Amino acid sequence: MKNTTKKLIASCVLATTSSAFCLSAYSDTIWVGWPSPDKTDERFISMSGTQTNTEYNDIVIKIGIPISATSFDLEFFDGDASGIGLPGFDPDSRYDSHFNAAAYSYTLYEDQNQTGNTTNTIQVKTDADFVNNEWSTFLVGQTASHGVAVNPGDEFYYYRLVLSYTGDTENDIFLNGLKVRVRSDGDSLPELSILDKISVVASPINQFNDPDPTTSGYPYDGSWSFPVRVGSGFNAPLLFTDIDADHKTDNSSPDNTNTIIPGDPADDFSGTASIPKEARLISPNIRYTIFDPSGNLLLSNNDPSGDAPDEETFSYTAAGGAVPEGIYRWNWIGVDAGNTIILETNGELLPPCVCRY
Repeated sequence: MKNTTKKLIASCVLATTSSAFCLSAYSDTIWVGWPSPDKTDERFISMSGTQTNTEYNDIVIKIGIPISATSFDLEFFDGDASGIGLPGFDPDSRYDSHFNAAAYSYTLYEDQNQTGNTTNTIQVKTDADFVNNEWSTFLVGQTASHGVAVNPGDEFYYYRLVLSYTGDTENDIFLNGLKVRVRSDGDSLPELSILDKISVVASPINQFNDPDPTTSGYPYDGSWSFPVRVGSGFNAPLLFTDIDADHKTDNSSPDNTNTIIPGDPADDFSGTASIPKEARLISPNIRYTIFDPSGNLLLSNNDPSGDAPDEETFSYTAAGGAVPEGIYRWNWIGVDAGNTIILETNGELLPPCVCRY
């Protein structure tokens, strides 16, 4: 495909307020990734089942390819699932861990009307089509237009990418870490955003082979900054739900449900001889803040959800009953390496604030 220089001002900043946004200019092309296009930052989408003390969800990603584009590429990082636990352990695997796992299915659909359409399949692949610890092609030089008429005012050709586990999500033992990235030609950036729930994790996922968080130069610092986009005419309230944050006491919640299920294993737990959690501990104890588009603090929550199925929801409606449009910031700190957390919002969850390449 043709690579064109995008005209951007580089401002790669990990946000502590709502206003910062991550862009990075590159000489010939730009990738947009979820959670990032960087294979060295140790941040991943997580696909795991209830046997790993969390909640399973299909991952649904909305992809927008600019109307001005003629083609696009789509890639997966570590889309394989070779991390087989003992017996049969694969000594070379990275970012995957499972014992009796089935296949993972990755399917791209046309979804111009954004209705969850699954009738027009563009491409289907499984984990067997991808390599370990590297970027692999899902589509290359794909025609941007998918053959369905765009609606008046549409700025993008819309697609729906669904990542699914094909086995028994209740009883199989599996945890698959991966990334997705997309680029298109033309002068505008493509977009990736999450529909429904997303589970994220920082390595180590495979305890035998993934980078040791105590090693000098380990890039993950326990922080995630999620932009949440709200458009005009949004139906209030705006909801922020976290599940399985593994807070070690879980004494309260912003929605006052008072469900108390301490984390297991708890975030910021110092560990025991049988559970050496200290190798993954990142202080302070897990917490988050939410900022509105003007940078005003809406919530500071030092006590997010405990162990799954515990979930906590913050509901926001501004004075007058509306939700102002713009980019809200959902900023987490102290998320231990290896702690899988699940996020859900009825806004549009954009890639976390790490550089676009």
